[in-house]
Amino acid sequence: MMPDLYVFDLDGTLLHTLPDIRRALNAALAEAGRPVRTHDEVRSFLGEGARELVSKAAALPQSHEGLDTLVERYRHHYRQGLVVDTRPYPGVVETLARIATPIAVLTNKRGHEARLILEGAGLRGFVAIVGDGDGHPRKPDPAALLHLVKDAQHPIYVGDSHVDAETARRANVEFVFCDWGYGTTEHGRRISRFEDVIP
Repeated sequence: MMPDLYVFDLDGTLLHTLPDIRRALNAALAEAGRPVRTHDEVRSFLGEGARELVSKAAALPQSHEGLDTLVERYRHHYRQGLVVDTRPYPGVVETLARIATPIAVLTNKRGHEARLILEGAGLRGFVAIVGDGDGHPRKPDPAALLHLVKDAQHPIYVGDSHVDAETARRANVEFVFCDWGYGTTEHGRRISRFEDVIP
């Protein structure tokens, strides 16, 4: 059966956003007198939202009194350069144009930022773009994905991490894993080219 709805993760799936995230994160860390992080380190911290990203990068527990300020500094710097070096992965633009069924985005990035980033990167035509702050808990809670797929008979969720795989599992939605992204998982159909998202 062909999918009647595609739901895509954003970071590491549709867009290579890591350079802009790393720039903003390291600016915030440097301001706080903390060591900056390498490309690979930042990559390993992604997938669970801004607070978890900053907590891991700064090696601070979630309960640390200074974490809120550091998260806000990161968000400030990120807002100044959402789409500087961010680019669609190879094949994304062309393949999205070929998909005849509805497409949506589900991300742990703030929803309003996700919409600005997708527009700035030239990706349009989504029936919905849902992120943090849009009325549902963040992934891996399945509520947002269940909301998106409620009228679909054969939806597919496409992502690049164990967080995405767990979200799909909890929602009982077929999962496709993009191995060019920022995370790892043993679940789902694995693809190495975005074009292969179409069965």
